[in-house]
Amino acid sequence: MLALNQILRKKPDVLLLHQGPEGVNSGQLGHAGIRTVLEAGESTLVFCGHVHWEQPYADLPNGTQICNADGKAFIFSR
Repeated sequence: MLALNQILRKKPDVLLLHQGPEGVNSGQLGHAGIRTVLEAGESTLVFCGHVHWEQPYADLPNGTQICNADGKAFIFSR
């Protein structure tokens, strides 16, 4: 978790993780420690995978948004 804390101190706009945090909804499995670290910092946008979520989005109480990309593709355009 030390590396994650160091990255978050730099206030990234987007964070890409292989294994993600637990979500807020039932069935949004993930790493509890990652969620704890994310909630302790400023809000950010997190993309992760590793574990499939039926509902691929979650908003943590501190405003962090999680997009679980396991089995999905996200396409952004202007």
